[in-house]
Amino acid sequence: MAAALDVQVEPSGHFVVHTRVPDWRFEGDVGQPVSAIRQTSGQDALGSYTETAFDAPGWTSSIRAYADLSIVLFSTTPLADAPPTSLFPALRSYPNLPYQLSFRDAPFSPAQLNRLADAPDGPWAFFDTTGNTFVLSPANDLLVARLGLDADGTLHRALDSQVGRVPAGATEQTLLVVGSAPNQTLEAWGTALTALHGKPRPANDADLVLARLGYWTDNGASYYYRDEPSLGYAGTLLATTADLRQRGVGLGYLQLDSWWYPKGPHARWDDGSGGIWRYVPAPELFPDGLAAFQHAVGLPLVTHARWIDPASPLRQEFTWSGNVITDPRYWDATMQNLHAAGVVTYEQDWLGAQAQPVYDRAAPEQFMGNMAHAAAAAGLSLQYCMPLPRHLLQSVVYPNATTARVSDDRFGRERWDAFLYTSRLASALGLWPWADVFLSTERDNLLLATLSGGVVGIGDALGQADVATLRHVERADGVLIKPDAALVPTDATLLGDAQAAAAAQAGGGPPSSTGPPSSAGPPSGAGPPPGTGLLPAGGPMVAATWTDHAGLRALYVFAYVRGGAGPQTVSVVPSALGLAGPSYVEDVFGGTGTLLGPDQAYTPSVADTAYYVVAPVGPSGIAVLGDAGAFVSLGRARISQLRDDGTVQVGVEFAAGEQAVVLHGYAPSAPAATAVGGGLDPLDYDAASQRFSLTVHPTAAPGHVDVLLWLP
Repeated sequence: MAAALDVQVEPSGHFVVHTRVPDWRFEGDVGQPVSAIRQTSGQDALGSYTETAFDAPGWTSSIRAYADLSIVLFSTTPLADAPPTSLFPALRSYPNLPYQLSFRDAPFSPAQLNRLADAPDGPWAFFDTTGNTFVLSPANDLLVARLGLDADGTLHRALDSQVGRVPAGATEQTLLVVGSAPNQTLEAWGTALTALHGKPRPANDADLVLARLGYWTDNGASYYYRDEPSLGYAGTLLATTADLRQRGVGLGYLQLDSWWYPKGPHARWDDGSGGIWRYVPAPELFPDGLAAFQHAVGLPLVTHARWIDPASPLRQEFTWSGNVITDPRYWDATMQNLHAAGVVTYEQDWLGAQAQPVYDRAAPEQFMGNMAHAAAAAGLSLQYCMPLPRHLLQSVVYPNATTARVSDDRFGRERWDAFLYTSRLASALGLWPWADVFLSTERDNLLLATLSGGVVGIGDALGQADVATLRHVERADGVLIKPDAALVPTDATLLGDAQAAAAAQAGGGPPSSTGPPSSAGPPSGAGPPPGTGLLPAGGPMVAATWTDHAGLRALYVFAYVRGGAGPQTVSVVPSALGLAGPSYVEDVFGGTGTLLGPDQAYTPSVADTAYYVVAPVGPSGIAVLGDAGAFVSLGRARISQLRDDGTVQVGVEFAAGEQAVVLHGYAPSAPAATAVGGGLDPLDYDAASQRFSLTVHPTAAPGHVDVLLWLP
């Protein structure tokens, strides 16, 4: 098999990276003649590679091309201290593509289309009208690495201006990934980055915050800086969590937001604008300490943290930079104290605002690294809140960084677009997204958070939770039923939005298909005129995720109207989302279903929001839609296995206290069924709709039941 790309380096310093599919060339110039051009082969975490190395006065550099992958790793190392600007590579010529996706240097890393100047952290994704894409990003020194776009269109790699000099022997690396679709290419890029740094990508139940439903007290929750006056703060949370459990809601943990510790120059718990005074429970709220409260509430805790207040005595006790502490002694003591108080996850907030160090060579890594290492030693996972893109990228260094907030406070419809787009960045890097708190009565918010594969948390007032709606996303033990991947905009949606952004940036004219005027790339600072927004809607939003079972992929598709009143026509093409062969589409909200042939599109009209489950029709002729009571009806926490070799085998998991699960699906005629490890009620089949339902009972709960289905 021919290599996916080849590399040429000339003695003049000119270099070319040529990809086969698509047929693209990336060219640059070292800026001076090079010598000792040499080629070696090897293998690293990404696989086999061929590396072309060369020397220039004061530097040694290389271009590593991976066999059968359209991935390139650029490396450069100074032989003496060197300035941090315009490091190798500087790409002076590259595919002239009309659209770009980047993420702003702002809290929550908001996505933007067709503008790069205010997104220095990377990644930068460039794509054309057919979806062919390349992604460029730093590959190391992720907290201080920067991308730049010169006036002549040159793409270059640099370090933050506060770094000073690049020390002799310090290697700087840059990653280039090429693919045939935006989502596939971004996923390949993020997977490569986590592999290069040796981070195992966490499963969607890797920690308690991911695995279980939580109760949150952050901004937008019922008990954010307020309580039930007759109960006090601790009493309010004790009563609320007890009420939820008494009503059958399986809570996994309780989050304590910034109100729980003293802040500001006067060490007040209710100072909403100050930084941390000391990171200890406010004595007015927890007179017996945090551990005693945790024992009383009977739930593991998640604790929030801000920056360090200028008046805090911690600044005299520990080494600090900017508004954060870098001293490992502080982090070791803090995480051990949290562990002793029953805390399982530490949430570092305000990362994109006050909670930042000086971006020199040492402080950013000391802040983030000492935090992560101390948390890992104490058995805590990390959640990043208000992150800049650099924080999301840096998460690939820390195995216990598992989740990140990717949209602003209090989840709601106005946050949906931002949430879905930045989920694309976070999930590519192996982080699970967190939408932020909402109420259990808000069906669509609950559904979106569950489809994210990440955190699901509610903030209802005492006695107000909608238990019936919560049952759609969790088992009786609080284990969440989620997809295998994060919900993100489809490639078609991303392309439509990029075209709409191009039209807005052109002053309302037709979307550009030829790209920016420079043959090298877009001009620096290109962006929409005031008022056009960073993500102009190119029609309805269609976002998708999936569960994979033994080669049978089930899709979960959420769609909603944007840019005005509905109805709007959406398009769902199962084959474009990884589902080969015929399939059956269930309109979950509408209660109807449609059989699709291979490569056939499903094009319903949507008035507001819509949710579809798309199940493959297997060799048996049956399409299993899974648990009729769960939004993610084929999620592994409920359907642990699904096979079809002419007979369908469905593994159904039951939590303690669960006595029945209703399986449903499509079949051209009434299927026969039997069970191992449990019992079945008579199968119900509707010949008109060709839908069946089957109630399964376990022999014991918790327990597992295997259900077999076939066409007689």
